[in-house]
Formats: sequence, structure tokens, C-alpha cells
Amino acid sequence: MKTFIRLSLLLTFVLPCNARMPVAPPDAQLLVAWNARLLATAEAEDRFLTLKGVRSAAMLHLAIHDAINAIDPRFRPYTLDVDGRGADPIAAASQAAFVIANDQYPAQRDQWESLRSQWLRHVRDKQARDAGIALGEAAAQA
Repeated sequence: MKTFIRLSLLLTFVLPCNARMPVAPPDAQLLVAWNARLLATAEAEDRFLTLKGVRSAAMLHLAIHDAINAIDPRFRPYTLDVDGRGADPIAAASQAAFVIANDQYPAQRDQWESLRSQWLRHVRDKQARDAGIALGEAAAQA
């Protein structure tokens, strides 16, 4: 499992980039928090016997990647290719993670909402937060 997490993070941050001015990415703790909560939920549900948790984690990280990459397009998108400039990356990543986690484990909605709220508290700019939430939703749906 540690290898999967390391590979996910490596693919997210080491792929070739273009020459656009970078935007500060969200704190890595956001990724760690969502990943840990999702994997704990998956393990409690079926101990990864059906691989639903692994699939869910992959979907979660791809949605987060596309949401953040739309704001600062350094990498090739997986499914969502839009201009997300002006959106807050914390809001975008949190919403993308929330949508995927809630879709895969709807009985745990309260914990997903709590984690999303925890991260959205860091976003002070309402317009950027709202744009980030919309972008995260789009990335997760894509």
C-alpha cells in the first residue's frame, strides 16, 4: 500500500511541466488526510478484498490531479481539460476528493463533509473558494 501511495504522489508531482507561472499547490497534508481517511474506510469495509478501496483511491487522486492541474496546468490532464485560473486549489482538491469519496462510500458522508469543511476553512476568498468547489466538482464528475 505504501508503494501505491508513493507512486501516486510521484506521478502527481514529477511529470514534465510547461512554462506557466506556478500556483502554490495545496499543502501536502490535504492529500495525506483524504488518502488516509479513504483507505481507512476501505479497509474497514472489506479489507481491500474487492479492490474497491484501491480503485477509489486512484479515482480520488486523479480527480484531485485534474482539479489542481486546471488551475496550474503543468501536466497533461487525465479527463478534465479546462481553464481553472482564479479557483482556489485547496477548495478544488477538497471538493474533488469529497465527491469521489462520497460517491464510493455514501454511508460515510458525515466524515467526508467534516474533512471537506476542515480544509475549506483555510480558504478566505469566497469567489476563489466557490470557483474551486465548482472546479473540484467538475474534475470528480469527469
